[in-house]
Amino acid sequence: MQIGCTKNLCQQLKVIPQALRDKAPLYAWHANFFTLHRKKAVLLAHDASRFPILLFGLKASHWKQIDSIIEKAILRALENEGIRPEVIQAFMRDAGEVVFTKTNDRSVLSAMNQMIQGIKYSENKEMNSEDIFQEEVCHYMGEWIFRHDGVYRSPREVLREVLTEKYGVGPDGSPRSIYSVVAFQFMMKLELDKHKVWRRVIVPANINFRRLHFVIQDAFGWRSYHLYRFDFFEKGKIVASVCLDPYSDFLFENENAPSEADDQVMVTRYFPKFRECTYEYDFGDGWIHKLKIEKIIEDYEDVRPVCIGGEGDCPPEDVGGESGYDDFLEAIRNPKHPEHREMTAWGIYQRYEPFDLSKTNRKLARSLYRID
Repeated sequence: MQIGCTKNLCQQLKVIPQALRDKAPLYAWHANFFTLHRKKAVLLAHDASRFPILLFGLKASHWKQIDSIIEKAILRALENEGIRPEVIQAFMRDAGEVVFTKTNDRSVLSAMNQMIQGIKYSENKEMNSEDIFQEEVCHYMGEWIFRHDGVYRSPREVLREVLTEKYGVGPDGSPRSIYSVVAFQFMMKLELDKHKVWRRVIVPANINFRRLHFVIQDAFGWRSYHLYRFDFFEKGKIVASVCLDPYSDFLFENENAPSEADDQVMVTRYFPKFRECTYEYDFGDGWIHKLKIEKIIEDYEDVRPVCIGGEGDCPPEDVGGESGYDDFLEAIRNPKHPEHREMTAWGIYQRYEPFDLSKTNRKLARSLYRID
């Protein structure tokens, strides 16, 4: 595995880079050293795809075993992407041992420097001090757009393509997905008295509740403007809550149940132990959704959520609960209503639109990589 080191990184490693080897871009990376929040960091960018890996908080003991740390970080990154274990094993075997060389691709260096600047100046600056491998940062940077062979694409998309080209063939020679994850098929229902609104969505299980929140938002058509929480029940009582802000005043009524931050809790902590939960969005309008596991898929050959069915339109944001939604519908459906023009324009501003399965799935393809 060829690691093209910048001068800064070579000085930090105290190594003389070896001569460049004739290594395919699939098995080569570039790496740069920089400081962030007064701590040492290394960013790696995959030559073939620009896929990033960030190591943060490196100490003296880490530099002595940096080659092993890099190998483990690449392994973890591929695992987090949902790549099949046998594909990862073959990739790591074919890549070989880590060898530090000179840099040789200005386009990769340019992409890497853009990512470093983005990390330094992004509003989302929180790093995981408990782990040098920064999973969340790698996760969202994989969706940044760079120029690949004259076309602007994300590193994650290109990584999928190059790995599929090399390893997307089964033992019998037939095409197969490079992905394999456990997934849950959820029935998601918005609890309304007069309207039927539901979505059936397949969701990879290896995500946290923050990402599940984004999946629900995109599946229904919400805008993620408000606070929310997931509540789990036993015998009619809340026994656990997962939310954006565990210290919110809105959670005081559940003070006897543990409340946890959604970006710190994996979905598998509660599912499938609990087969269902409620998801409340916007504590003012009080939109209650019921989530129920219908099926567990052991070998889901994708890493993106997908909506396989649905019915009903999602109310617009800040409409005032179901009663406000009824008033809104009455106004926009009746051209003679005194507020028809105003409410119609407001609905357009709020992006109120009929449920469209294709459009919903285009949104869901990006749901797991949102950072808003």
